Amino acid sequence: EIETFDYENDLLPIPTIQLFCAEMKGIPAFDRKEATYNYKDIVKYPFHYFGLTRKITGTINDMQIKGNNLVNLCVKSTTTSHIYYVEYRYKDSLNLGIGDTVFLTGSFIGNEKHIHPKLSKPFKDTYTLYPKLTTSKITIVN
Repeated sequence: EIETFDYENDLLPIPTIQLFCAEMKGIPAFDRKEATYNYKDIVKYPFHYFGLTRKITGTINDMQIKGNNLVNLCVKSTTTSHIYYVEYRYKDSLNLGIGDTVFLTGSFIGNEKHIHPKLSKPFKDTYTLYPKLTTSKITIVN
């Protein structure tokens, strides 16, 4: 069911869209109990992994403070070198920095799209998708 709103009489600026996922021909049905946690599968089928958890030990390569005790982290796994984006909601103060090695358990919430702008002709940007998790607890291990 898709909800829509009367834009002239409603204060909401956009329609509500309910997301869904589908099985593809030739691909076996996804069984959440048998999730492989293969990095390529997580990126390719983000909604199949939505809400499943992952433990990661890695190094913070980048961070963006969003306000309201929310920061986005780019974490590179120390065991696989895979990149994960982590939405971290901290409680009191932020005691993390770029270069810190951290341990976290997070829930998958989709993908993060990282754009690589091309500054020469032809001007065609490319992008990379990374798994995105959310967490409220991170431990510094170094």
